[in-house]
Amino acid sequence: MKKIILLSSLIIYTANSFSQKKFDSLSLVSGINESFRVLDSLNRINVGDTIAQNGVYYINFLAKATGIAPSSDGTFMGYLYCTKSDLKKWHNWYDKKN
Repeated sequence: MKKIILLSSLIIYTANSFSQKKFDSLSLVSGINESFRVLDSLNRINVGDTIAQNGVYYINFLAKATGIAPSSDGTFMGYLYCTKSDLKKWHNWYDKKN
């Protein structure tokens, strides 16, 4: 029970801190690159089409930065997962911008 409460608190804290961040161009690019690094790693180890909930912060970061929402339903904490095709859309968006 304590683990559930701790995990829930951590998720809420992460969601709140994400929504309060402002992006300048340098932090935006480094944030996008970091998000790709984490989500690409999760993508490589994941057998199915859905990228696990381990990347919630990065999924929400990319959704906000690109304006492209993932396939998952949004909750009060943001998007909880994305698909491999969502990740590909974000990569395509980034490649076109650079």
